[in-house]
Amino acid sequence: MEPLFLKPIFMDRIWGGTALKDKFNYEIDSPTTGECWAISSHKNGDCLIENGKYKGKKLSELWNKNRELFGNTPGDKFPLLTKILDANDNLSVQVHPNDEYAKKK
Repeated sequence: MEPLFLKPIFMDRIWGGTALKDKFNYEIDSPTTGECWAISSHKNGDCLIENGKYKGKKLSELWNKNRELFGNTPGDKFPLLTKILDANDNLSVQVHPNDEYAKKK
C-alpha cells in the first residue's frame, strides 16, 4: 500500500504567527496561525486523505471503515493527534482537570 498524505488543519491562535507558512511553505493567509494539525481525526479538525484510493475521505472515516489499514488497532477513536505549533508570543497557562474532578464541580 502507498503512504497516505493528509491535508493538515490550521488553527488560528492569538499567540500564533507565520512560521508554518514561512518554514514549511504551507499556503496560509492568516498572520496568526498557531497550530497545524498534521494528523487528526478530531471532531474539530478531521484531515482529508489527499492521494490514492482513499482520496477525499476523512481520516475518521478511514479509521471507522477500514480498520485493517491500521493493524486492526482497537478503540472507538483514532488514537493520535499530531500538532506543529507556532508560538509567536507567550502562551497562556492552561490547567485541565481530569474527568472525575470536573464532574464534581
